[in-house]
Amino acid sequence: MTSAPRTSYLIRRAQILVMRNLTECLRDYNLTSTQYLLLNLSRRGGELSSATLARRFTISPQSMNETIATLEQKQLIVRTVAGEKRRTLHISLTPEGTQLLKACDREVDRMEKRLFSALSAAEINSLRNALMKFTGSQSEMREAG
Repeated sequence: MTSAPRTSYLIRRAQILVMRNLTECLRDYNLTSTQYLLLNLSRRGGELSSATLARRFTISPQSMNETIATLEQKQLIVRTVAGEKRRTLHISLTPEGTQLLKACDREVDRMEKRLFSALSAAEINSLRNALMKFTGSQSEMREAG
C-alpha cells in the first residue's frame, strides 16, 4: 500500500519549483530572488530589524546586511536607522527601485500564471489563503515563544 506524500515534502518541492522559476525570470533584471523579495517587502513600508528580515528570509544576518547593501549600491533602496535602539531599519524604494520592481512584477506575474496554470482561480485563492493562515500562525508562535 502506497501512502500519500508528506505535506512537508510537497511544500519543499513546491518551494524549489517556485524559487527555480523565480530565479530564471529575474536573471535579466540582475536581481536574486532574495533581492526581489526584499524589494517587494520594502514596497509595504514599515520598520524591521536586520535580524528579523534575516529570519524571515532564512538567511544569516550577515547575508541580509549584504543584500541590503547591494540594493543600496544599485540605488534601488534607501535605508534609514529608526527606533531608540537604532537596530530597526526603515527601507524605502527609490524611484529606480519602484520602476524596476514594477517591471519584475510583470515578469513574475507571467511566470506565476504559467507555473500555476494547472490550478483554477478558486484553487489558487484557497492555496494562498491556506498558506497565509499557516505562515501567520507560525509567526505568532515564534513571537509568543
